[in-house]
Amino acid sequence: MKGVILSSVFVLITFLLIARNVCHAWTFSVLPNRVIDYELSSPTFFGNGSDYFKILSMNDNSVLIGAKNNVYNLSLTRLNENRDNRIEWTSSEAHREMCLLKGKNNSDCQNYIRIYARVSERQIMLCGTNSFKPMCRYYKLNPISDNGSTYEMLQEFEGEAISPYSPTQNNTYIHTDLDELYAATSVGFAGAQQLIFRQRLLSPQSNTQTLRTDFRNDILNQASFVNAVEYNGYIMFFFREQAIEYQNCGKSMYSRVARVCKNDKGGSHPFHDRFSSFLKTRLNCSMPGEYPFYFDELQATSEVIDGIYGNDRDALIYTVMNTNDNAIDGSAICVYSMNSILEAFQGKFKNQRDVNSVWRALDDTEVPASPSRPGQCVDDSRTLPSSTINFILKNPLMDGAVNPIHESPLLVHTGSNYKFTSIAIDSQVETMSGKSYDVIFIGTDNGHVLKLINVGSAESLNGNKPIVVSEQQVLPIGTRIKELKISRATQKLIVVSDNFVRSIPLHNCSGLHQCSDCVGSRDPYCVWDNINRECIFYNRTTMSRNAGMYIESIDGKNDDVCGDGVIPTIKMNHHAKINSGQTHGTVSSFGKNPLPIDGSENNEEEELMKNHKYYSVGVLQAPSSQSTSEYFEPQIQTSSASIVALFAIAALIFGVIMGFTLSKCVSLRNDSARSPFLSNDSHHRNHLGWQANPNKHLLQLPTMNNGGKDINLLMNTNSSTINNINKKDNLELEFSLGSKDRTHECKNSNESLDKETCKSAVISASGGTLQKVKKTYI
Repeated sequence: MKGVILSSVFVLITFLLIARNVCHAWTFSVLPNRVIDYELSSPTFFGNGSDYFKILSMNDNSVLIGAKNNVYNLSLTRLNENRDNRIEWTSSEAHREMCLLKGKNNSDCQNYIRIYARVSERQIMLCGTNSFKPMCRYYKLNPISDNGSTYEMLQEFEGEAISPYSPTQNNTYIHTDLDELYAATSVGFAGAQQLIFRQRLLSPQSNTQTLRTDFRNDILNQASFVNAVEYNGYIMFFFREQAIEYQNCGKSMYSRVARVCKNDKGGSHPFHDRFSSFLKTRLNCSMPGEYPFYFDELQATSEVIDGIYGNDRDALIYTVMNTNDNAIDGSAICVYSMNSILEAFQGKFKNQRDVNSVWRALDDTEVPASPSRPGQCVDDSRTLPSSTINFILKNPLMDGAVNPIHESPLLVHTGSNYKFTSIAIDSQVETMSGKSYDVIFIGTDNGHVLKLINVGSAESLNGNKPIVVSEQQVLPIGTRIKELKISRATQKLIVVSDNFVRSIPLHNCSGLHQCSDCVGSRDPYCVWDNINRECIFYNRTTMSRNAGMYIESIDGKNDDVCGDGVIPTIKMNHHAKINSGQTHGTVSSFGKNPLPIDGSENNEEEELMKNHKYYSVGVLQAPSSQSTSEYFEPQIQTSSASIVALFAIAALIFGVIMGFTLSKCVSLRNDSARSPFLSNDSHHRNHLGWQANPNKHLLQLPTMNNGGKDINLLMNTNSSTINNINKKDNLELEFSLGSKDRTHECKNSNESLDKETCKSAVISASGGTLQKVKKTYI
């Protein structure tokens, strides 16, 4: 038994040490303070099954959605469609037939609107896939009322290099104030090549005003574009691609950021249609350590967020990074400073001498120095020498990577339940305390939306103390959220998938009915009204004068303000209700389509929801008795305590098994050393009672009437006999049941036997009163 205990303790300590190292090797996300069920009452716009919705533009009142053969204009209040503003654009029969002849199916051979640009107050440009033959059009707006207008098509031209061929191909674009359109997309029917293209609008036939990247793998290598932003005189493109510098070791995806100068005019002839300032570098998002763990696949980025973080003012961009599909399931939110990105483009270039060489950083002596550094913005790039243009076309890759501001991800999620897919930021939300936070909304591939804040950002730029305020099931389970967009005017979050457009409120303060619930949610939008005893949205403009009426505790330092001392668990029970103001996006039923509460008519969403199970509502909240540092200590998403408990149970079971085995081995070895009756080749014997009473005489055992038959002590012994002899040693049984003379064995035995026992055995043997029995050792 002692061996069992010692082995169990040793193995348990070993496993706990391993578990401790595992738990502290990662910076895991905290658990959500609130988990909210799916709500059927949220305004929803439905698609036709394969619409591939995409947000084209949004203002304070409406949002434009690009879809299959249509552009929908939806109100932000209830997502009702304004039918007068719908634009219908289908592919011609000739284009559809050619698409089908090339092997595509009917769903592919449609026109999916992907590009939108407002050229002037009365003119827009649209581009679509057009049955795998991209086309663009200019439309003129003809107002017919205060809320509606009709669109008149003015011009049509080919959209290759602007629009993708398929709605499943990742593309991005940006329309600048110089009336120039930058597009990053795939070209060719198979989409095998990618490029970045610039064209001045309203002059699509002017070749002198178009620039593009080269079709070479070291420029763009199977790139998937995510976003494009304008910053400080540059156009920056965020994408992921196969790493050309890693190709000698195999295949690997890297996240990239590339930039071109807005005033780039191309190179001298023959490079007049090539960018002379295209550079790219790697975005590093990894868990630091001796062997970093990388999140290499960029999925989405926010817009550039300008804010004050502690005493620092900086421009940040938030990104969603995932692991490869064949790796451990994981997602991360990494935040980069735009200044760090610009500094990376001032570093060393990376080059490969030949296909058999490793990639290395170029020395400054190998880089052309005059008249300017390659890739630098100049007044007229057409005056640059050919040596500078040749160098930048052959060496666009920078050696240094861009690291996140925290030197690690802001938030990490591991597990197969979902991955992050999209992101939107409500920047610099000011709280009652005067501190401002970026509220981060994260979409997943399982229909969830997470609301996150970084409490540490109010203290310094490098502060990293994330809080997941809530996790809400917004779309059906298994639905991938493609886009998130924030409307501050209506305080709504627009959630978009391929076939759903849904709006949810940025906050749900009224659903928290207790002071501790309201304060404990850590929601920067919410405060507790101590006069009216309700949780309300904090509007600084109208409520700052009476700040003493309201209570909040965003950073956890004021958790006892409600008088409870501990923030209790919050329970949110949102029962799904069918709302009579749903909007359908099917061609046969647009606009307001009342849905009966009694369900007498078919409800597409209700039927869809019947096939799914939804997470129950619950909250995990740390007690306020913890210190701030303890509360914000990063935890594993599935609870580090649970993992340690599993380790402990496994260690205990393993220790018991090992200890039991070792104790048995030791016991057998000791038995063999003590007993002369156990031969070396014998198996384990049946010991009927190790605690025999040495004072009880063997002759006092009841006589066993066996009729002269052999007795098998294991199989043929009746229960009464067992009860009488279950406290006797096997050695005593041999003397009591056998008729053979054992005197010499008593004399020669090394065992310390009771003299009275041997004496009694000799008397019994000589008297012959007991029958001979067969000795059986089990």
